[in-house]
Amino acid sequence: HGQHTMNALLLGLLLQTGTADAATAGRAAASSTLVDDEGVRHLPRLAMDGLMASGWGEGDSGEDSWLEIDLGKTQDIKEVSIWPGNLSEGKKSFKEYARPKTIVVELRGRGEPVTKELVLEDRMHRLDIPIEGSARKLRIHVQDRYEGMEFSDLFIAEVGINFNDSAEAISRLVEW
Repeated sequence: HGQHTMNALLLGLLLQTGTADAATAGRAAASSTLVDDEGVRHLPRLAMDGLMASGWGEGDSGEDSWLEIDLGKTQDIKEVSIWPGNLSEGKKSFKEYARPKTIVVELRGRGEPVTKELVLEDRMHRLDIPIEGSARKLRIHVQDRYEGMEFSDLFIAEVGINFNDSAEAISRLVEW
């Protein structure tokens, strides 16, 4: 019940921010998609549905892993937020599956792409990445990963655009 309430609240918060609604309505693509043993497809768009219990799963642990979000139109981006790993069962699923370690965030617009490389901590968290530019597409390249204790499949639970822009959204989350 608590996880469902949190997911609903997060979706509401993402939709309140200026451009997060464009990301939610946009399209996503990826280097590959995981289809698990139960036939569930962990599609790229699940990393932008506002729900922590779902996410994109990389189906092929090849060298070039990436997730790309098409915002539908050019947006002014100040910050990209990423919730790494499989968060469907909290700490248990986070540790069981692979998660990004080193990433390159790329904003693709009309001119030269704006890129930023980062190393993520191996813990459950939201990483806010200050990166400014106008872009229609956002691509996250996963250069290196933390291995899962049970599965080699890589997960990104959620991606947000300009998530911290809305003071109201953040204050509601803190209050909750």
